[in-house]
Amino acid sequence: MDLNYTSLPPQLSIVRAIKAGHVLIGVVCFIALLANVLAVGLGGIFNEKPVLVTYPVELQNLHSAKFDLAALRPTTRNDARQRDNMISVKSNFTLGTEMPPWVTAEYYFQPFELSATETTEVESISGLTRGYGLDITCGDVTLAKPINETLLNTTVIDVSSYKKERGITDERCVDFPTLAPGRILNETASVEAARIWCRGGIILYWGRGGVRAFPATAADWHSDGMSGSWLTEIMKADIGNDFINPNEPNPEESLMVSSTMDVWRRSFSYFLGSGVVPYEPLEEDAPKIAGTATVTETRIFMSNSAFLISIVIMAIYVVLAAYIYGSPMGFFLPRMPTSIAAIVEMIAPSTALRDSTPVSEARFAFGRYIGKDGGRHVGIEYAELVMPASPHQAHVQDATNNPEAN
Repeated sequence: MDLNYTSLPPQLSIVRAIKAGHVLIGVVCFIALLANVLAVGLGGIFNEKPVLVTYPVELQNLHSAKFDLAALRPTTRNDARQRDNMISVKSNFTLGTEMPPWVTAEYYFQPFELSATETTEVESISGLTRGYGLDITCGDVTLAKPINETLLNTTVIDVSSYKKERGITDERCVDFPTLAPGRILNETASVEAARIWCRGGIILYWGRGGVRAFPATAADWHSDGMSGSWLTEIMKADIGNDFINPNEPNPEESLMVSSTMDVWRRSFSYFLGSGVVPYEPLEEDAPKIAGTATVTETRIFMSNSAFLISIVIMAIYVVLAAYIYGSPMGFFLPRMPTSIAAIVEMIAPSTALRDSTPVSEARFAFGRYIGKDGGRHVGIEYAELVMPASPHQAHVQDATNNPEAN
């Protein structure tokens, strides 16, 4: 063998060995190369990963489904509170803002939370709860006969103001001192109007849903003038201003009916979930709700690709081991001469290394020899002290039986 393997590690010597026809060395280098891939594959078989896991839990409603009639505010002429509550509904039509928690465009869902017996920290909860909506039906109304009215030529003074010391959303009634000029001309004119009628009732809805609530402490305020009722304001945001513009013809009754029904449904569901309606406390014997809680947990997963690569490499190891140890082979090197330490170890116990008077024309050989320590070694020594190892021999005689070695 006259090929130099010392310049490359075993993993990169496979090409050089195959080109030189050294099949056995090439196989060993290939095994060393696969060992690196196997180390990566075995390390990647099992991996930790956070995942969402669901568990069954008990839920309970936050309040009863009954209204607290004693806490309901009395009817008052002040509709500022109504307008303040319906700003979010108008914003939902104009800007697409989200409705309050537990409220959709059609239903208000009775809120729930984890039962007091549940102590698990969860990401989210879901369960079956009761929903309330308004089933309203509207249609157009036609007058049986024209209406004629005579207005007097007179003056009306009417001024409206609010007491600002309590705020626009004060729960108590507000007095209305009025003072406003009004001028009515004694002229004959016609009025274009469209009338619709509506009939509604509360409906119940059962559904599943996950609801997220966000805390908020800021007070709401709406600063525009009260040019019309809250229903008119929301309908203007929905279908435009043509239905109150005297210069435009009356809109189609179907458009007005559809908009009115939509506004009433959204306003009703929002009104129930806005905190204006007081509910009675939850009954002590209220039944629990079966639900699920989502928790983030760390689980161990197995990589199919890494497992397959590892199994294939180990199968190749079995085949190559059967080839190496099952075939009749001759002499094997004690170690691969791919490092300086491996080469030095082959000559360290030899007489040639410790000879104080080396011969200038000495001949060296590789094989078995008796070292200076008296032990048997395989390596490089003076040729006359070495029993050459033939690669075609299955067994090599001991160096002590060689007459030349003595």
